[in-house]
Amino acid sequence: MEGLRDFIADVDYRLTVGPGAGYYFLKETNTTLAGEIGGNFEAQKLDGQYQTFATVRLAERFEHKFNDHARVWQNFEIFPQVDKLDNYVINFEVGIETTITKTISLKTCLDDSYANRPAPDHLKNDMKIVAGVAYKF
Repeated sequence: MEGLRDFIADVDYRLTVGPGAGYYFLKETNTTLAGEIGGNFEAQKLDGQYQTFATVRLAERFEHKFNDHARVWQNFEIFPQVDKLDNYVINFEVGIETTITKTISLKTCLDDSYANRPAPDHLKNDMKIVAGVAYKF
């Protein structure tokens, strides 16, 4: 389940709900590579227009831990609409994290979201670099 609100992209809301299944293609002590597939129901209000439709979710996740203090990860997912395959959203993320203490770490990642049918007068691609401090409870 995922919820999104993006004022810049004129997405009033996007709610995605659905089950999925995954498989580890590689599952070692420090490295994992997994694939996922699922079916979703999506409800969104984009540029003032309410829409509902079914999507397929295809995803891939990779992570490598160099040691107890540093890791890199990469995620990719695509959500094509079942009855209109040219309507899709792609999310991609690549990042690095390093721990400072047992509970505090620094994270930096590149997030890219591509909507093939964005709101009118908006770009299809939304890319950002995020840097932050994470706290583990």
